[in-house]
Amino acid sequence: MARAWTWNGATIKTPSEYSWLYADLSTEETGRSLDGTAYKDVVAVKRTLNCTWWSMRDSGDTYTTVNWLAAIKAGVFGTLVYPDPSSATNITKTFYTGDVECTQYQVKNDIAEYKCTVSFIEQ
Repeated sequence: MARAWTWNGATIKTPSEYSWLYADLSTEETGRSLDGTAYKDVVAVKRTLNCTWWSMRDSGDTYTTVNWLAAIKAGVFGTLVYPDPSSATNITKTFYTGDVECTQYQVKNDIAEYKCTVSFIEQ
């Protein structure tokens, strides 16, 4: 069984897939000297989770696109609990949501199915 994901205290459907990015934020002074030596002034290291949910339906499911879009809004800060690959446990961090996208890819029995994506960017 997958470990639960929660966003701002509400359980959300576990993504079908997600990519995990660990990126460092550097100052403008980061670069190379005249002799070609690289130097880096790291300010912070942050995570970005690019999440995708397949087969999100607009009706006929407990967790629909309407529920998902109500919970996941672009540009919102919140607390995300998720399984972090660097620790092999669920961790809690403050993130904000990037652009939210739902792409309809089929309709079956008058129920639309979507691929929905969002990025969670660590504060």
